[in-house]
Amino acid sequence: LNRRQIIKIGYFLAISHIYLSRLLIFGSIFFVHMLFYFGYSFELFDVTKLGSISDLLTFGFAFLSASLAFGLFLGSLFASREIATPVILFSSLPIVFSAGFVWPLEALPAWIHTLSLGIPVIPAIHGFLGLNQMGADFSMILHDYRLLWLQSIIYFILGTLIFNYKRIRYYR
Repeated sequence: LNRRQIIKIGYFLAISHIYLSRLLIFGSIFFVHMLFYFGYSFELFDVTKLGSISDLLTFGFAFLSASLAFGLFLGSLFASREIATPVILFSSLPIVFSAGFVWPLEALPAWIHTLSLGIPVIPAIHGFLGLNQMGADFSMILHDYRLLWLQSIIYFILGTLIFNYKRIRYYR
């Protein structure tokens, strides 16, 4: 490796460290929220819990990872922070309808359902409903669990590449 290639590798590693630190900081904050939600608030409001807390937290960690990677990926797409809020706001209602509990999945076109599986909240809704409200065993929601981890990896890689591209373009 020559000096230029070493600098380029070091630069990419620095970018991935920035990206990983964002994931760690946001993940720590939202993990505390998840503990509050599945622990204290379920007890406080006497919500029926059919799933074990370890299954809920294991699945929740995968959802948290996928959501953070998806959020950082979306954030890397926008030129300014102000654009992200209206985009997320106007896309949230179609996402809720494509989840299958407001509008039946059978009534949705197959391509909408397939497209919606790329959003972390869709497999998370199915998994959490299965675990906590329907008493499903973890093996029954393993497909959703694996899908969330796949999304985590894909969105992390895509977000890192876009973040890297924008930083190189900005500092050029």
